[in-house]
Amino acid sequence: MKYCCIFLAFFFNLVDALYFYLNEGGEKCFIQELPRDTLLVGSYRCLPLTTNQSRSSTVEGLGMMVEIKDPAQKTVLSREYRSEGHFTYKSHDPGEHLLCLHAKGQKFVGKKLKIDFDLQTGEHAINYTVLQKKEKLNEIETKFKQLVEKAAAVTKEQDYQRYREELFRGTTETISQRVLYWSVGETIILILMGIWQMQNLRGFFESKKLV
Repeated sequence: MKYCCIFLAFFFNLVDALYFYLNEGGEKCFIQELPRDTLLVGSYRCLPLTTNQSRSSTVEGLGMMVEIKDPAQKTVLSREYRSEGHFTYKSHDPGEHLLCLHAKGQKFVGKKLKIDFDLQTGEHAINYTVLQKKEKLNEIETKFKQLVEKAAAVTKEQDYQRYREELFRGTTETISQRVLYWSVGETIILILMGIWQMQNLRGFFESKKLV
């Protein structure tokens, strides 16, 4: 199975739609950094590139397996969807999440697929038009709701940056301690070797009656 991994270095930024090609049975993975309690919404559309199928329409019998793993490599989402749809996930732990898309379908084994893919995170993942109709909000209330979500997104991003800083500081301190221990160990070994050499030289001189 072909495995590809693409690193997406963004937090709450708006992501433009992209597309990629994938053989049926293949897998494409993305690494997404998410702060705690952050919404992730992905939408996709599978387009089989065959001579008897149109590129602009989806086909029955073709599905998409979506799998998400948290920073501890624990599977938090594993579900098969249709050839066109969307999925949502809210992070519980901050860090790098692995998102994998796996195309499958018996009718299109060995065929090449075009995947239109869009990924939104944080405040950008919220559809305020749908939210306004669902909660029956007026325009001012919707704008206020949007500002509150943006402020919360900024706070989460700052918390995540502090979390990453703590991880980096912990890693740096661990490396510094290991370097210190290695230096101390080298010094002790050199001292012991010097003492051993001095004793050997003293024994040699005494055996030759030079001292």
